[in-house]
Amino acid sequence: MTNEKPKIKFNVEERDTISIVHFECGIVEPADLKDLVTPFVDCKKGVVLSGRGPIWLYGFLIHQYHPAIWVGCFDPRLGGAVVVMNHVVSPDVGDIVLVDISQPKAKPVQYIKLPVARCDLCGTPLDQNDICQKCWKDETNPERSLKSE
Repeated sequence: MTNEKPKIKFNVEERDTISIVHFECGIVEPADLKDLVTPFVDCKKGVVLSGRGPIWLYGFLIHQYHPAIWVGCFDPRLGGAVVVMNHVVSPDVGDIVLVDISQPKAKPVQYIKLPVARCDLCGTPLDQNDICQKCWKDETNPERSLKSE
């Protein structure tokens, strides 16, 4: 493991029904996504993404937090998060969830290097809910078991 500082820094604020994932980054390149470790959140809540970054970074983060009940992108002009993906009836895609993030109370995320569970079918690292995003199969599928590096 290198001592290089991450190019993208995350802060997470847990609230009653949402997790706010704020990120800060300087100049980043698409290759930086390969080693990007995103913070854990409670997927039984909605996730609000906040920060300045390229559109492909937002696409990556939306994909990473897909297991959450909904994901929205904060827009300060609207004073809330625009829901871009959901697994529940409400809020619906296109709804604006009002969120006050003007006074961040989040603490910096501390990372712990854990063994990476991989899909037995394709070898892709599993996400935080032990789901292979490539195969879209969950851990209860009898066709596969978890392997660790």
